[in-house]
Amino acid sequence: MAAVKQCGWALEYADVSLKSDVDVILVALYSMKDVLEYASPGLRCDNMIVSTALKYYPSSIECADKSFRKDRKAALLALKGDGRALEYFPCFQNDKECVLEAVREDGESLRYASASLRRDLEIIFDAIDNDPSSILY
Repeated sequence: MAAVKQCGWALEYADVSLKSDVDVILVALYSMKDVLEYASPGLRCDNMIVSTALKYYPSSIECADKSFRKDRKAALLALKGDGRALEYFPCFQNDKECVLEAVREDGESLRYASASLRRDLEIIFDAIDNDPSSILY
């Protein structure tokens, strides 16, 4: 546990029992953020663990159980931290609220929105307001 507190990536080399320990995983997430991939498969399905990971490191959706890619709460949580995470939530690329959240965080995430939402003026203006180069999408 001490090694994980100092460096979350130590979890990669930890015993399987530690990779299944909620407290150890939470400590690792708080110290290094992007360590969900080293958690046991069971904890990658755990709502609290995945929500914590998404809050601090939205790209951790790549390591979470695939069911979270269809979870709207998980999508919004990830998109608040990194709009580009919209890429990993295809079910919500046509969801106006999710796309707005994404482009307000990172205008370039407009590229992952559905074709119909890429033509929505509110979304376009919010994306450009965040990043003028998003006009390219």
